[in-house]
Amino acid sequence: PSAYFASVIEKRDGLDALRALEAGETDLAVTWSMADDPLSTETGSGPIADLAARDGVSAPGLHLVWQSALVPFGPHAVRTDLPPQARSSILSTLLEMRSVNPTAYDAVETQLSGGFVEADPRLYRSFAAVIAEGSNPQ
Repeated sequence: PSAYFASVIEKRDGLDALRALEAGETDLAVTWSMADDPLSTETGSGPIADLAARDGVSAPGLHLVWQSALVPFGPHAVRTDLPPQARSSILSTLLEMRSVNPTAYDAVETQLSGGFVEADPRLYRSFAAVIAEGSNPQ
């Protein structure tokens, strides 16, 4: 980051980053969107919609300068030294929780209603490449 920016300011989440941008505290904010149009104010699509709904800020004042490939929500990480049966039990519990015990599922996943799926490593390749590139600046 120091090669490209005067400073990097870390915020709690995407909504706080957008609020800092709107307040003129930053020149750029990094956030996410689940909408086809990243600047959408469609309810539930992400921090830009939340900013529009809560603060009355409209997306037309924002400009998209970069968009990554799909970055899936973070997977649950399990230690490799955990016995295989324990890893299998964790996976099956997460995969079946929504249908077997919806109340437990709602307690674990309060914002997204899609349910857990087994992670597909291919979805993380482009993100891993960005991280690797950032770790080895030229």
